[in-house]
Formats: sequence, C-alpha cells, structure tokens
Amino acid sequence: ASFSLFAFFTTMVALGIFLFLYLRDKPDLTLRYIKFYIFILFGLSLFGFYQLFHFFNYGEIIGALWDVPNQIPRIGSLFWDVNHFGGLLAAVLPVLGGLVLVGKGIPKKILYGAMFLAMTAVLVLTNSRTAWLAAGVSLGLFIVTLVYRRFKLKGLSFIALIAVILLVFLGRIYYAPESPLRSEVEVFSHHRMDSFNAHFMLLEGSIEIFDRLPVLGGGYGGFFEHFIKTSVAPDYFVTDPAAFTMRVPAHTIWGEVIAETGIVGFTVFLLFVLAILSVLAYSALKAKKSEEFILTAAMFSALFGWLVAGLFYSYNSEFFFIVLFLYFMYAVSLLKGKINYNKVISHLFKDTPVVLTLILFLGTFLFFVSLGRNHLIPWDEAIYSKVAKNMVNTGEYVVQEWVPGTAWYEKPPLYNWLAASFMRLVGIGELAARMPSAIFGLLTVVVVYFFSLKLFGKVTAFISSLALLTTMHFLYYSRAAMMDVTMSFFVILSLYLYYIGRDRKTSLYWALSGLSIGFAVMVKGAVGFLPLPIIALYEIYLLLTKQDNLSKDLLKKYFITLLYSAVVFLPWHLAMFSRFGTDFMDNYIGYHVLQRGFTAIEDKGQPFLWYLVVMRVSMRLWFVLLIPAFLYFVAKVFKNKRKYVFLLLSGLFILFFFSAASSKLVWYITPIYPIAAIVVGAFVRDAVNFVLKKSRFFDNTVSRFLIYFLMTLTIMVYFYYHKDMVYTSDLTGPPAEMLKLKDREFGVEKKVYVYNQIEKPLVMFYTDGPYEIISHSDMVRVFKSASDDAEFAFLTKSSRYSSLEEEFSRVRFVGRNREWVLGRFAKEPPPPPLLPLPPSEEFYTWEVLW
Repeated sequence: ASFSLFAFFTTMVALGIFLFLYLRDKPDLTLRYIKFYIFILFGLSLFGFYQLFHFFNYGEIIGALWDVPNQIPRIGSLFWDVNHFGGLLAAVLPVLGGLVLVGKGIPKKILYGAMFLAMTAVLVLTNSRTAWLAAGVSLGLFIVTLVYRRFKLKGLSFIALIAVILLVFLGRIYYAPESPLRSEVEVFSHHRMDSFNAHFMLLEGSIEIFDRLPVLGGGYGGFFEHFIKTSVAPDYFVTDPAAFTMRVPAHTIWGEVIAETGIVGFTVFLLFVLAILSVLAYSALKAKKSEEFILTAAMFSALFGWLVAGLFYSYNSEFFFIVLFLYFMYAVSLLKGKINYNKVISHLFKDTPVVLTLILFLGTFLFFVSLGRNHLIPWDEAIYSKVAKNMVNTGEYVVQEWVPGTAWYEKPPLYNWLAASFMRLVGIGELAARMPSAIFGLLTVVVVYFFSLKLFGKVTAFISSLALLTTMHFLYYSRAAMMDVTMSFFVILSLYLYYIGRDRKTSLYWALSGLSIGFAVMVKGAVGFLPLPIIALYEIYLLLTKQDNLSKDLLKKYFITLLYSAVVFLPWHLAMFSRFGTDFMDNYIGYHVLQRGFTAIEDKGQPFLWYLVVMRVSMRLWFVLLIPAFLYFVAKVFKNKRKYVFLLLSGLFILFFFSAASSKLVWYITPIYPIAAIVVGAFVRDAVNFVLKKSRFFDNTVSRFLIYFLMTLTIMVYFYYHKDMVYTSDLTGPPAEMLKLKDREFGVEKKVYVYNQIEKPLVMFYTDGPYEIISHSDMVRVFKSASDDAEFAFLTKSSRYSSLEEEFSRVRFVGRNREWVLGRFAKEPPPPPLLPLPPSEEFYTWEVLW
C-alpha cells in the first residue's frame, strides 16, 4: 500500500512538472484544457439525470446511484464515490460561472449558463455535504475577491457587517423554540448521522495517530494499520460495518497527511498548497483584464473551497491533481512562466488583508469552537450567568440579582446585559453566557493587530496577534462567562485610541478613549480606570523629557477623556445609589474595591511577584521571548523612543497595579497580555531583521516568510500539545444535567435536596425550583423525619444513593449521569386493600384463603 501510494504521488509530481514545462507560457491552451474538462463533467452530469430518470421509471440502478430510503437517490454518475463526483463538480462550477460572466457573445453565455444550472442541480442531487461545503466556501470567497478588487477594505467591512447580520438573523430563527428551520435540518440530516459520525471518528483517529507519531507519522498508506489500534476504532466499526471488508482510508486530506507523514509531511504539503494558492491570488490581483481576473479568482476560490472541504473528505485522486495543476498553470501562464516568490509574497502580505484574514480565521476557530459544550464552572462563571438569566426572566436590568429578590452589588451590569441579550437571542445556556467574552476576546486580538500595525508594521501585527491568541489564560478566559477579557478589550482600546489621537489637533480620539474607559468601568468597576493613570504618567514623561509642554489644550483633552468616561459609567451608579444609598456604596466600593485591594480576603493573598509566575505559565514560549524583549525595550527607552516608552510604561504599571493589591487571582492580570504580546511581536521582528541583514544571501522576503511560517507552525504544534489548558473536560456536566432532569421530571415546584459536594452557584443556575444543599448525614435525617405524604427529589453520589436505597424503602431511582444519581423520595404507599369476605365459610377454609 505504501509503495502504491508513493508511486501514485510520484506520477502526479511528474505530471505537474510536465504540465509546467508544456503550458507555462500558453494561457489560451491551458484554458482550452480546462474547458474540455468542464465539458466532460457536463456529459457526466447529463448521464446523472438519465440515471435518475431510469431509476424512477424502471426501478433499476445503473452506474453510481445510491438509493437512500425516503429520500431522493444520490447521483454519482460513473464515479465509484458520490462525494468525489460532487467534489469535482464543486471545483469546476466557480470557473464555469466565471465563463458565464466573461463569455464572448450571447450563444456562449447561454451555453455556459445552461451548463452551470444543470451541473449545479446535479451537485445538489449528489447530496454530498463536503461538496456543498466546498461550493459554498468557493462562492463566498469569490464574492469577497470581487468586492475587494473593486472596493478594497471598505467593501470587505460591508460584507462582514452583512454576514454578522445574517448570522444573527438565522441564529435567532434556528434557536427559537419549536423552530421549523431546525426541525427541517434535523429531519434532513437524520438519515446521514451515521456517515457524519463515521467521518468525525476517522478525523479523531487521524489526530490520535499524530499524537503517537508526531514527527514522521505512520508512513504512506499506513493509515488503516494505525487506525485499528486507536481508541475510536471499535466505535467506528460498529457505526460502519462495511469497513470490515476494506482497508479504511482517512477520508480527510489534512488528517491523512498528518497521520501518515507527521508534522514534517504536513509542513511540506502546506508549503506546496501555499505555493499554488499564492500564485493564483497574485495573478488574480495583478491581472489587468477583467476576464483574466475573474477566471483566476474563480480558480483560487475553487481550490480554497476544496481544501476546506478536505477537512472532512479526501480527494487524493487523479482528478484532484489534474484540476490543481491546470488551475495553477493558468495563473503561471498569465505571468509568462516567470514566478518571483519574493514579489508574490511581498504583494500578498503588504497590499492585501491576508494577515488579518488569517488571524481572524484562526481566532474564530480558537475562540468559538465548542464554546457551549462544557457546563458552567462555579463560582464566578455560574454566578454571572445566573445574574444574566434572572435579567431575562424578570425583565429587571438596572438592579442585578443573583439570589432572586436580593440586590447583587458585586459588579456593574454591562457584561450581564450583553449575556442576557444573547440569552434572549439563542436561549438561556452556556453558549449565550460565554458569547460576549468570546466576541470581545477576538476583538481584543483585532485591536492588538491594528495597534501593532500602527506602531511597528504588518509583521509585528501578525506576531503580536498570534502571541495573544496562543496565550493560554487569555484564550481560556475568553471562552468563559467572565468579565476580565471584555474589560481588557476596552482598556487596550482606550490606550490605542489615545495613542493614535495624541498628536492630532482634534479631540475626537480622546473622547472615544474616554468612552472606552467608561465601558471598561461598566464591565468590572474601578479597575476599568487603568488607562487614566497610564495616560497621565506618559504625559508626565513627555513633559519631563521636554517632548511636549503643559498646555490648556492638553488639559482640555484630558478633561474630555474624563467627561466622556463619566457619561458612560455615572448613570447606572447614580441610579443604584439613589435606590440603595450607603448599602450600595459599602458593598460595591467598600468591600469589592477597597477590601479586595488592601486585604487578602477570601484566601486570595499571594506574594508580590506572583503574577510573573502566572504570566510564565500562561504565555509559555512567548514568556521566554518576553524576557529579552523587556531588556530590548528598556534600551530603547534610554534612546527616548516614544512608542517603546508608552508600551513599557503601560505594561509595568498594569503589573505593579495588580501585584500591589493584596487579593490576587489568576485572571486579574488579563489586561497585561495584549501589551505583552505587542512587546514580544516588536522584539521578534527586529531580532529576525537583525539576523537576516547579517547575511546577504538570506536577506529576502522568502527567507522571512519561511522563518515566520516555521515559527507559527512551531507555536501551533506546541499549543496543540498543551491545549488541555484551554479546552478542559466538562467538570460539572453530570450534576448540571441531573439538576435539569429534576426540573423536567418533577417541575419547578418540587424541592430538591442536593449533596453538598455540588457548589451553590451551579445549583442556582441549573434548577429553577427550591433547593437545599446539605450533607449526607443531614439528608438521612430529612428522610427519617419525612411525613407519609412528603415527596421530593434528591441528588447525590452513586455510592451514597446505594446506602439510601438500602435504608429507605421510599427511595426511587430517576436518572444517573456518571457518578451522580437523581432520586425520588416517594410518598408512603397506602396499605393493601382487605380481601373481601368469602360467600361461605364452610367452603373457604383459612388455608385456602392464605
């Protein structure tokens, strides 16, 4: 198998070399081959229509046709695999659509249009979800490319806004109670769940093989031999018994590469793909003729869509490489066969939003994947989520309540307002509670990107964004229903707005910075004022170094910042003070600000430099770079480099501020991570430039790209092997599910007694009925003292439940999730009815009755 696959890939490489030598300066001939390939597929599509006609009329299957019960059959034409047929259609349809747009003459436009409609219909009839994914991604990317060429970043911003609105609209429809859309999706996808689950098992198996053999993988063609040894293999063979008769392939391009060739093969394959896609993108953006631009953009989009769909299916067949090489050769031929990758990389990374797009794509995946999978964690996450849930249920948004009927003074309400809004949109649950934090986590990365771009350029922007994305604690708390990341966003945004507006005549940016400070305060209270002393200290530095003068205009701008921040945070605080007076001030300011700052309450005391240890654990490899980066910035400070001073001053003040406080927790230091990421990014860029300039041979764009590419790959592999620090197991799932089961089985009126190993915030969020958290011995006393007509629910560990079941006959089993058991303490059953008197005592003796 290894030899066969190696021979196949070698043949494909030889084909690619031949096509390059033959077609590198012949764009018209290359396009003729592509059109010929499309016409072949059109003929196969017509045969697919005949397959369907023949099946419905004669009940016979010819060619590749899958008869799916209660569904329209899946058309595969003459392909052995329907998904391959659908994938090939998805790869040529964007180009065929381009030919419709650029076709010369009405007859050609009509012909191409008819072919496009017919082949699109057949694509739908393949019922191949991976092919649909490829086609959908291709269409979206093609539209984005067209808009970017015409309107640049403004057009992309408009598309992003439309996409967000559509997602919110569709999400509201989908998550609505008794949603007809969700019902239709579930009915449609039900018969495909076995296939869906099987593909994910193969992907999990690929990852498991990579975990065991990370460097070189299991060898070409060796996926099956290694897959059968994985933990997921038994479940896979139960799901797909047909796999017993064949050597199962990976069914995923990327999973196959990483399982069979490890990180070495993955690196080579990724560079191979990037080399092809970059030339297509460059050729499209440089094309002067609209025809050339549209066709190369369509080809680029088609291949990109194919590679995305390749996460869930493998297209390692002849047609995959033929299409890949033909599209690549069309772009090469437009460049007259001369590929200068220094120019390609410079253009793509300098004049296009490739870097930002990559960061957004990676960030969206890391922040939002399985965001609502785990249940809430006590204390803070469950408390904030319950406060937001109470807002939705009561309609009271000014006075926050954790315990219903009791004002909760601990934090301002902005985060809970946002969480409540998402709960109204997608339903009360973990996803809605965490959504604001994830969104602002991603936005923080975006701000860091633009802040770094302003200060040091695009390379630093990429490294800084990547550093923040892979900082463990920042990513973890961005995926939790907690306030620190959201507050950090407004802190770094205010500093960014201040810095870019510092030397401008207008006061607009100072005002916007003030608004951002106000929002930071409304998220987490007094700590939101962090930017104000940083700005003041920086202004003092400029005065002392005589880089600026104290003027009325400067004082006016600083006052504007204070004023606009007050406009945001004062109304709610005044409203609360007017309602609750000194009680609000004593709790909100006295306890949660002053006592937390000056005393080690709630066992939160730590040494002064403890946060350096936290940062080392959180930033991992980046912290190693942060140490020389700090020294580098100190050296720059002595040269009065203002941007280095501002960043160093910001980072040191935040570190000192939280270190000086007596109460310390891991997540308090979150605001320092955006600053630290920018510091590391600037240092890495300057260090790489310094090293490369020492060597004339390597001082070029390709060398820089390879260095940053390998650095990114190293960071992502390291992050993958430490992903459990972010993507933890569901620690509270079993008791949470049992509490929800209690409300379903008993209603919210019945009381539940909860074993005291479950913490109060978790109980309060997951059950809407009365509860009491008690020890096992107290639970036994409650059972013993219960009246005959008493009935209630209880939740305890399985070992405790067994002892209760043995001791009390009224204990009934309701449900179990791992070690947690939900039980019912039932009413005392009535005594059995007395037997009726016999009609004749002589006939019925006592022994017979007995």
